[in-house]
Amino acid sequence: MAQIQSKPPMVSTSKKPIDEAIVFIERSAIRPVIRQEIKQVGIPTLYNVENIASCLEHLGRYPRALLVVDWDLGGRQLSQILGAAQGAFSCDTRPIFLIAHEVNIQLVAIATEYHVSRIHTGEISRGAIQTHMDAIMAEESEEQSLRVQLSRVAEARSRGNFQSAGQILAELMTRFPGNSWVGCELTEHYIQDESWDKASALVDMLLAIDQNNLRIQHLKARCLMHEGQFEEAASVLTATKIINPFNVERLVDLGRAFIQADRIKEALSTFDEVLSLDQDNKAANLGRAQCRLLEGDVNEALSLMRQISTPREMASLFNNSAILSIRQNRFDQGKSLYKAAIGAAGTQGRIVARLLYNLGIAQYKQSDFENALECFETAFKRDPDYIKAKQNAAAVAHKLGRKPALGGATPPTKHTSVDEMFTEVFDDEQMPKRAS
Repeated sequence: MAQIQSKPPMVSTSKKPIDEAIVFIERSAIRPVIRQEIKQVGIPTLYNVENIASCLEHLGRYPRALLVVDWDLGGRQLSQILGAAQGAFSCDTRPIFLIAHEVNIQLVAIATEYHVSRIHTGEISRGAIQTHMDAIMAEESEEQSLRVQLSRVAEARSRGNFQSAGQILAELMTRFPGNSWVGCELTEHYIQDESWDKASALVDMLLAIDQNNLRIQHLKARCLMHEGQFEEAASVLTATKIINPFNVERLVDLGRAFIQADRIKEALSTFDEVLSLDQDNKAANLGRAQCRLLEGDVNEALSLMRQISTPREMASLFNNSAILSIRQNRFDQGKSLYKAAIGAAGTQGRIVARLLYNLGIAQYKQSDFENALECFETAFKRDPDYIKAKQNAAAVAHKLGRKPALGGATPPTKHTSVDEMFTEVFDDEQMPKRAS
């Protein structure tokens, strides 16, 4: 028997802490015992599921129900189930009881990552299951207010009210400093809010408390990627993969880290692993397409992207791939990618303008000032509101000893210096926030 994590004492309430349970047990011999003991502790409603599709459906329908699940399902299915147990907004709103033959490192690591309440190992008996269920009910009575608060966080996120979710989490972190359960949720919030300094500081504090927690390590890797430390991030994520090779979101991030570190074959292999677990995973399909772009197979990449992408997404993927190529001093490849992206974007004027702008920067970095000037001028003509393109055109014209051809006043401070920073395709678009 192993208890995964002690949680902070909470104020008891009169409300029954658990009134429904989802039971997914692979071993038919132990199902009746477990079901009987769950009812014995006073949980009136049981949903007995016999396949993963039914389990996932019930998890979505009953976000507060106790989940009782069998380790014998295997790591692949179990990771999918435990991930789904957190809901669409990755928040621990339910207790989890895991049944296993024996304790091992992988079991404890995965159980800790998903905040499993209790693990039973060894022989099944009514007395043992009753002891676990009594403990879960007692713990949930003590920590119900925390569970309720996390449910409020999930609800706020589902409504798009991320500010409210952050306020709830910050208050909980003040009440329970150093609690990894709350700390992970707050770190997710900071990342979602792009408060990267706060996220990095908090995740370092959490690692000092629990350096083996896979979820905390994943959050650390995401902070490292934001800081441009892609090799370090890939190293962290590779280590977590040894323990749990079935976490799809983490594998996607590992593939992205490999791309940014210019380890394209490893990235492609990682995205293939994701697709073997989730064949419809859009992020992995886009990652695979980007790998093909960086390998020079533009036609195959285009074929992949047309099946899964909007023109804006395609342009963004081309843009990011071109920037990576140019940063690796593969200028010809980068410029070819921009030209292909401009052709693929077609009539999307504002997108084409930003692609032309970045192509102009690539030309400028190679001292091809004539073509750079043409790119900046054409970018502004495609989007007359794109002031950065007009300013760069004026700066390059000044460098060539010419008067700006675009007309109108341009801020004097921009006349003689070219902004050499690449821009995102969606740099001035209000993009929807990712649910953390």
